[in-house]
Amino acid sequence: FQARSASDVTILSGADLTLRETAMNCLLVSDGYIRLAGPRGQAVGGSLQAFLGVQVTCLGNDFGTLTQVQAGRRFLSSRIHKDLQSDVLKHQEVLERVRPLKEKYKNADLTTLSPDTQDRLMMVLTREKESQVALDRLEVQLLRHGGSEAVEAPSEVRTHLLHPPVEVSICGVSHGFEEKREHVRIHLTPLKTLDVKPLDPKETP
Repeated sequence: FQARSASDVTILSGADLTLRETAMNCLLVSDGYIRLAGPRGQAVGGSLQAFLGVQVTCLGNDFGTLTQVQAGRRFLSSRIHKDLQSDVLKHQEVLERVRPLKEKYKNADLTTLSPDTQDRLMMVLTREKESQVALDRLEVQLLRHGGSEAVEAPSEVRTHLLHPPVEVSICGVSHGFEEKREHVRIHLTPLKTLDVKPLDPKETP
């Protein structure tokens, strides 16, 4: 996904997500990299969540807007997995509501029922069939995405200018930055702590 800028939106990308300029109060989620690495690249407010890493020329602003950055996990797959589970529950509830009505009429002579009752029963049975088909499809999708939210990748957050407050989390290890920093690479150490290393000012973040 590529665009010039974004404001107050949610963008979900299964690959790299690149903005040439600014992201203002956005939720950006990527199964690759998130890059705002152009001369005017800046992320202010909101949350950036990327599996492989985040590269932003400027993080935050001078007005104290909290900006959150997360890396190293499959946030998109995790989000999809939760949405699928929510859909499963909805269809299971439909089946639960249908069951008493089916039980009530399972031995009934349908020809003796009133037209309204027959229509209602047919509508309920149609809804049951649709929910069962949906559940079968959702089961396949859950298998595809299940467990992927636990996958971690060695990732970095790179920026040439960090305006606090900025919260950085890599593979679930978090640190809040309360001081302005310049030209930094933030990464996870083997000891599961966040380390900050210098970034060449001439290097693309």
